[in-house]
Amino acid sequence: MTLTPLPIDGVLPPLLRALDQRRRLVLEASTGAGKTTRVPWALANHPPLRGGQVVVLEPRRLAARLAAERVAHEQGLSLGRQVGYAVRFERRTSAGTRLVFITEALLTRRLQQDPQLRGISAVVLDEIHERHLHSDLALALIDALQREQRPDLYWLAMSATLDGEALAQRFDAAWLRCPGRQYPVTIEHLSQPSQQPLDRQVAMGVRQLLRAGVRGHVLVFLPSLAQLRRAAARCQALTREHGLALHLLHGRLPRAEQDRAVRPSRQQKLIIATNVAESSITIDGIEAVVDSGLANVASQQPYRSLSRLRAEPISQASAAQRSGRAGRTGPGRCLRLYTERDFQRRPRFDTPAIVRSDLCELLLTLTLSGQQHHKLRWLTPPPPAHIDAAAQLLRRLHVIDEHGRATADAAELAHLPLHPRHARALLEAARLGVADTATEALALLGEQLDLRRAHGGQRQHDSSLWQQLRLLAGEGGAAPDRRSVDRIERVAAQLRRQLSRLRVKIKSKPNNDDEVTHSFTVAMLRGFPDRVAKRVGDKTPKQGDTLTLALVDGGRAVMRQLASLGPEGFCLLLRAQQRPNQPALVHMAMPVTINALLDAFADIIVDDEQLSFHPQRQRMERISRMLLGGLVLDESRTAASAGPALVKPLLDNIARAGYAAVLDVDEWQRLRRRLAAALFANDTAAADKLLTQTLTQLCGEHTSFAALRQRDVLQCLRSSLAKNQRQQLQQRAPEQLDMGAGRRLKVHYPHAAPAYVEGYLQDFFGRAQLPRIGPKPLVVKLCAPNRRPVQVTDDLAGFWHHHYPTLRKQLSRRYPKHHFPEHPESAPPVLLKRQLHSGDKRRRRDRVGGPKQGRS
Repeated sequence: MTLTPLPIDGVLPPLLRALDQRRRLVLEASTGAGKTTRVPWALANHPPLRGGQVVVLEPRRLAARLAAERVAHEQGLSLGRQVGYAVRFERRTSAGTRLVFITEALLTRRLQQDPQLRGISAVVLDEIHERHLHSDLALALIDALQREQRPDLYWLAMSATLDGEALAQRFDAAWLRCPGRQYPVTIEHLSQPSQQPLDRQVAMGVRQLLRAGVRGHVLVFLPSLAQLRRAAARCQALTREHGLALHLLHGRLPRAEQDRAVRPSRQQKLIIATNVAESSITIDGIEAVVDSGLANVASQQPYRSLSRLRAEPISQASAAQRSGRAGRTGPGRCLRLYTERDFQRRPRFDTPAIVRSDLCELLLTLTLSGQQHHKLRWLTPPPPAHIDAAAQLLRRLHVIDEHGRATADAAELAHLPLHPRHARALLEAARLGVADTATEALALLGEQLDLRRAHGGQRQHDSSLWQQLRLLAGEGGAAPDRRSVDRIERVAAQLRRQLSRLRVKIKSKPNNDDEVTHSFTVAMLRGFPDRVAKRVGDKTPKQGDTLTLALVDGGRAVMRQLASLGPEGFCLLLRAQQRPNQPALVHMAMPVTINALLDAFADIIVDDEQLSFHPQRQRMERISRMLLGGLVLDESRTAASAGPALVKPLLDNIARAGYAAVLDVDEWQRLRRRLAAALFANDTAAADKLLTQTLTQLCGEHTSFAALRQRDVLQCLRSSLAKNQRQQLQQRAPEQLDMGAGRRLKVHYPHAAPAYVEGYLQDFFGRAQLPRIGPKPLVVKLCAPNRRPVQVTDDLAGFWHHHYPTLRKQLSRRYPKHHFPEHPESAPPVLLKRQLHSGDKRRRRDRVGGPKQGRS
C-alpha cells in the first residue's frame, strides 16, 4: 500500500539516529505532520527495538483507538495483530503485537505492577503538552527507570505546541523539530464579548460560516456534554436547512457513533465535540472550526475530599491546537467566540494537572515502584501539600502505613483499574460477600452516569445511589436509557473479571437484603472515609427541602434528596462538586446508619468527653461523644460533678451572663462600695477581686447558677472576711446608722458619689455630728414632714447653727402640729410614726395629707 507522504517522513532517519545516541528525544512537530502514526511505526520496526514492544501513550481512549486503527490501515495490517490498542476495559492486542496505543493511566498501572517495564523497548508520550497527571508521572518514572536500571529503554515525547527545547534541556534529551503540512487557517475573533447563551452563539457562528461558503465539515468545540446537547438542539433546524449531518463527539459516546463522527463522509457534517477532538485525532475534511474557548477543568484543593469541575478559558496552545484542526487537508477557517484581546491575555500553556489534582494514584504508583517524588525529574514538581493530602487519604484507605510503606493490600488494589478509593471499596465488598452490588455501583460512579436522565435530557436534582441501582435492575418505574444500562453492565462484568484474578478471601453472600445493604454500606464507607456527612439542624426535613450537610473534613454541602439520608441524619457523598465560596453541590449520595459507621471505622472513631455549659439549664454538663473526624456520631449529656475543672468554665460563663445570674446586683454594688470605703481606701477593684475569690471557691463546689444563688454568694463573701475586717466594715461603712431611741437610718452608697443618709429633720434631733464613711464625711438629706428635702449637707452642726433658725419659722407655720425646737442639737428625739421609706400607697397618701407626728 502506497502511503501518502507526510512531513514527518523526512525526519524519521535523523530521529532514529538521535534516539540511538541518547535513548531519549523530544520531537516538536506541527499539527498535521504525521507524528502520531508514522513515528511509532518507525520505532516498532527499528532493529534495536524489535526485541520488545513499543508503547504509545495517548491522552484519551478515543485517540488511542483511532490512532491504532489508522496505523493498521496505513500498513495494511489487521488491528490487534502487530498493531493494537488497550484502553480501560477494552483491548485489541495479541502475543505478536509490537506496537500498542494505550491511555496514559494504563502505563501508570503497569508501572505499579512491573516497575521494570519488562518486555517494553520504547515508550512514546504523545501530546505531552496537555500536561495530564498520568503523562507527567509516566515521563518522570520512565526517565528515572532509564537512568537507573534500564539504559536500553528508549523514550520519546511529542507535541505540536510545547516548548520542546526547554523540555529537552530539562531531561538531557535530544531535540528535533519538524514542520507540519499545515494549510493556512484564517482566524476570526468576536469584535466584542457576546452576552448570548453559548448554544445560540454556536448556531450563529455555524450559520455565518455556511453563508460565507464553507463546504467542508464544521467542527465545534464546547466544554461539556450538556453544552453539546444544547448546541445540537439549537442547530437542528440549521442542519436540516443546509443538509448537514449532525454528530456529537465525546468520550462517553458509543463506539459506533464515535466512528460515524470521525470517518470520511461525502455528506457535509457538523461535529459538535468536547476537547476530545483537540489533538491526536485526524478528521478528514474539516474546513472550519468554531471554538468556544472553554474547556471543563477539574481541580481539587489539598485536604478537601471533593473536586471542582468548571468551564475555564483554554490556553493559547490549546486554541492553536483547535484552530489547527481546520488546516489539515486544505485551507480552513476558525471562528473564535471570544475577542482577540481575550486571546492575548490567556496563558501560553494549560495549567498542569499535577498542581491542581488529587495525587493519590500518583503517590501509590511511586510507592509501589520504590520511587520518592523529591528525587525524580519532573516537568512540574508535585506540590508538597498535595502529596501530603494524598498520603493522608492513602493511610485512611490502609494502602500505605504511617511510614509511607505499601500495605499488604496495596498491590491488590493496584491491579484494579480504579482510583484507590474505588478499589478499596470493591475489595472490601468482595470480602463482605457483596461484590455484585459493588461492581454495579462502582461502574455507575466511574462512568458518571445518571440513569434518570433521558439521552437528550437535562440534569436533574441529586439522586440516591439506591435509586440508581433500582433503575439499573428495572425496578425504578420509568425505563432508563438502555445504552447507559448496557455500558454499566459491561463495566461491572469487567470489574468482576478483574476481581476474580485477585487472591481475595471472599465471604459468602449475606442472608437477607438488610444484611446486604449493611455490608455494602460498610464497604463503600471504607472506600470513602472522607466523604461522610451529617445533616445540620434539628428541624425534621421534608421532601424537596434543601438539606445542609457537614462533612467529616469540615466542609459543607447541600442536597435535596431525602432518600439519601440515613435514619440518624448521616449519608455518604459519592458524587459531589466543590463550588467557590459556596457549599459543595451533591449529585449522588447514599444513606448511612450509625451501625455501619461503627463497623466501618471502629479503629478511628474516638470517644471524647468534654465539660460544657448548657445556656438554658445554666449548669455545667459532661458531654460524652463519639467522633469521626469533625462529625459527632452520638452524644449524651449528664450533670457534671463539682471539682476544680469546673471553676474556669463556670467563671467564664458568669462573666458572659453578668453577676445578676448568681447574685443581687444592687446589693452587691452597695457591699462593693462599703468594702472599698472601709477596707480598701475607696479602691473598688480590690472589692471586685474579693468577689472573684469568693466565686472561685464556690465554683469549685457547685455546678450551676441555681446552686450558686442558693448559697448566697454575698453572704459567703462576708463570711470570708476576717473578724477584724467585719468589725471595720461595720464601723467604717455601716449598713444602717443608729440614731438612738430606736431610730435607724439606711446608709446609701451611690456610684461615684459620697455615702448619704436620708431622714426627717426630727430624726436628727439630739445629734450635732455624724460619723465619717471611710475618708469622707457622711452626707445628710434632711426632709420636711412632707418628705421633701429642705437641706443636703455634710456639716450637721453648721446646719443647725446657720440655716435651721430660718427654716424653723417657715416649717412651724406650715406644720403647726409638728415640733420644731429652738435648740434641736439638744432636743429630745422625735420618732415619726410613718417613716420616709414606707410603701408607695402611704407615700401618695402622705403627699396629700402630710405625715403624722407622734412621740416615742
